[in-house]
Amino acid sequence: MRLLGPMAPLCLVVVHLAAALAGPALAQTAASAEKPPYRDDRTSAASVVRSYYNAIDRDEFARAWAYWQQPPASTSFTSFADGYDGAASTRVVLGTDRTEGAAGSLYHRIPVVIAATSDAGDTGIFAGCFTLRLADPTIQEPPFQPLGITAATLMPVPDGAATTLRDALPKTCDDS
Repeated sequence: MRLLGPMAPLCLVVVHLAAALAGPALAQTAASAEKPPYRDDRTSAASVVRSYYNAIDRDEFARAWAYWQQPPASTSFTSFADGYDGAASTRVVLGTDRTEGAAGSLYHRIPVVIAATSDAGDTGIFAGCFTLRLADPTIQEPPFQPLGITAATLMPVPDGAATTLRDALPKTCDDS
């Protein structure tokens, strides 16, 4: 199971699922877990990243896919959705958004650490950065393109490398 979806071309992480071997009782328990409330907020880079993982946690892969301004060309929607097969939930910790302007756009780089839990209860920790872009709304023509993800790089955090998720968070995106 890949827990990184379209980031796979940048960093492929494979987590072995025991759920298939654990029997239907475990799968049923995981499947019946309550999903988080719907969140779709594009007011900041942090809100977009949180909304993206909310869509994944709710198995709303078309919505998650839509947060990408241009999903990686090497990833189809089907492989994106399949990449989250067996993913139960995520916890997201975000660092400070660093924003820069260039050629009529605002670019946001935000450090991220994700604790991704599988249906089997296994948890993987991944740290890195998301890059988001918003073209100046005053010069856009329809259809409007909201703040969206343009790139993400997440790498697995080795076991024991951090005692808390915050410890695993990159200080800036310059060091990822």
